[in-house]
Amino acid sequence: MQSPVIEKLSESRDDVKFVKMDVDANPETPQSFGIMAIPTMIIKKDGEVVEKLVGYHTKEQLEEALAKYTA
Repeated sequence: MQSPVIEKLSESRDDVKFVKMDVDANPETPQSFGIMAIPTMIIKKDGEVVEKLVGYHTKEQLEEALAKYTA
């Protein structure tokens, strides 16, 4: 349900890198970030986690979150 929203957002945001991970195939990575629920979106800036968004978010909500960290 979240993937189509992120895919649409990624089409309009060349300044942001979007990646998706199969947490079943890579269980160590979500554990290292303290992810307890899916979907969880992590916003990183300059290599550091600056925000985690848990659960479904609309395109507008995601744009608002990204706006805090992009110029």
